[in-house]
Amino acid sequence: RAEAAPAPPPPPSPAAAREGGRSGGGWMEGVKVLDLCNVIAGPTIGTMLARFGAKVTKVDSPRPTYSPEITVLYGLAANAGKRSVLLDVSPAEAAGRAAFEALVARVDVVVYNGTSDALERLGITPAELHRMNPNVVLSRFDAYGGPNEGKGERADHISYDDNLQAALGIMERFGGGLGRVEEHAHVGTIDVAAGVAGALATAATLLLRERRATGELPPAPPRSLLIARASLASVGQMVQFPFCCGPPAALAAEGDRSVDTPLNRGPECRGEHSLLHCYSTADGSWLLLVASLLPPLRMGEAELKTVLRHLSLADGRLHAALRPALERGVGGVSDAALEAAVGGALRAGPSASWWAERLGAVGVSAVPLASFDVLRESNILAAEDCTVDLGGSTFQFLRHGSHPLGSPLVMFAPCSVRTPGGRGLAVPLEDAPRYGEHTLEVLGELGVDPTLLLSRHAAATGWCDDYLPGKASQTLPDIPWPALKTCPVCLDPIKRHVGLACSHWLCHDCAVRCSNAGLASCPVCRHPQLLDPVRLARRSVEWRAAYGSWRQGGVRGSKGEASSISSAAQAPARSLVTSAAGDLAKGSFRKWSGASLAHSSPIRAMKSCAAGLSLAEVREQELLRRRDSDASSARSSARLSAGSGRSPGAPRPAHELRDTLGSEAPGRPAIALL
Repeated sequence: RAEAAPAPPPPPSPAAAREGGRSGGGWMEGVKVLDLCNVIAGPTIGTMLARFGAKVTKVDSPRPTYSPEITVLYGLAANAGKRSVLLDVSPAEAAGRAAFEALVARVDVVVYNGTSDALERLGITPAELHRMNPNVVLSRFDAYGGPNEGKGERADHISYDDNLQAALGIMERFGGGLGRVEEHAHVGTIDVAAGVAGALATAATLLLRERRATGELPPAPPRSLLIARASLASVGQMVQFPFCCGPPAALAAEGDRSVDTPLNRGPECRGEHSLLHCYSTADGSWLLLVASLLPPLRMGEAELKTVLRHLSLADGRLHAALRPALERGVGGVSDAALEAAVGGALRAGPSASWWAERLGAVGVSAVPLASFDVLRESNILAAEDCTVDLGGSTFQFLRHGSHPLGSPLVMFAPCSVRTPGGRGLAVPLEDAPRYGEHTLEVLGELGVDPTLLLSRHAAATGWCDDYLPGKASQTLPDIPWPALKTCPVCLDPIKRHVGLACSHWLCHDCAVRCSNAGLASCPVCRHPQLLDPVRLARRSVEWRAAYGSWRQGGVRGSKGEASSISSAAQAPARSLVTSAAGDLAKGSFRKWSGASLAHSSPIRAMKSCAAGLSLAEVREQELLRRRDSDASSARSSARLSAGSGRSPGAPRPAHELRDTLGSEAPGRPAIALL
């Protein structure tokens, strides 16, 4: 039986942690956190605490409870700086529960995102946690929670960022009205901000615990547990708060008009008013002018004239355009007329960057607008060689050339939270670990023998053998297409490039020939791949249209767009992506992640498991497929060798492969990337 070691002495207080922060460590150094969260908002709480030096251990189920691929991708940012353990902590699993309670006894904070019903099922109610560790803080996060715990129609409902955007009116404002609502960004509009708020609530609760312990505040009531609270609804209301202020009659009238009228919202919105507005310039670039946060009609006479005089000093064109407004004052000019005057002058200027420099010289804020691609490429540094500049640009990016994901990766730099001189921050953080990477290490620290837990599947060292489920941990080439001059198949100069999902490039003619020959994988690395350039382009257009429709409330979306293959001639009875994700959540994932399938196609094994085959049947099927494939290859090699005079084991020259691909008739159904 797995036995937990006695709990060690209590960790250092937050006061000691802050003192440590002044000497170079994070302000929360010495604080230990147990993270039981999933998706985005909850895990963000833990990674924000890690940003300030806390030691965070993330615990997940040995079997994925959420789409494993998406969980890993979200975790690239939300799990940075943590250790990862896969452990069954449910009350029904005695050995895992004992290890979990030993963990709780050693930490300062337990973070969990879920409803009160979920707390009951998992056995981590405040009363249960108080029994395990009377000094622990529960940092709880949910969707619709508020100050009155358990009150409200949706108090125990589960929801995501999208649901809250709809409920709070964010989709209405972003889309332009109730007649054309649209999701604001795909992930994280409320999620990340709410996670930061949860971390702040946790820090404040730790401070309260410290002040009670030192006698600065009265002690806590007997058998009570300190709870830090945050929710998507509470922070989402903060996002919407500026648009909910004003006389009720005016707000109601604006709401009625918003059904069909944009009213400074939606795609047509260029700004709040003429002095806080986006303007185009002569070369087509755009500028955000921030001359005043207050609308002109809400300014006093002297204040408005001061702002307009500053604007007019930037250039003679602005001076001429603003002269009538300076002469008439607040009562003699409308916001629309002022917008037309400023816009006309700025459109006559050469570029947004030119105007930003001229306006900045006279004390007026103006920012050239750029696409995310431009921002990324102009503010990117190598993660291995850089120091994050906490006093620099808002947008900073790090290129990870050796991320454990197995591919080059570009991510936001951890610079959104800043302190004077960077004091108290632990930056940069370690890369997000592979799920289960630290299971044995943490169990060893607890004095728990992992043998029983692993044999009972109550603990695991990974959801699969790779960092990203379904993707081999191989370093993919990061070659921009202009650098590749020769096709790896025909060895001829490439005139028209075709980029594949595996990062390899082919010439257009070879991609067509490979597709016509019935090939369904990259000819270089054998990654499952649709090759027909025309169908690739058509599918890309269809996916973008469906995704755009879904974001604007359409019923069709991007479902099925994943690295799964199926015969185009015979559609599967159910979505392979959906069924595979469901089977992974039910535990079938381990069927195809063992060493016996290490060199087989993960997608083929996933299809077999989704079809309900047992592990033995999957292995037998894979062995038969390999034997048939080897026999077929040997026969083909013998035929070609007989006609060319080569020995059976000799490699085929490039021109022979090219001729064969061009002459073979399609003998198999075309393969489509779904």
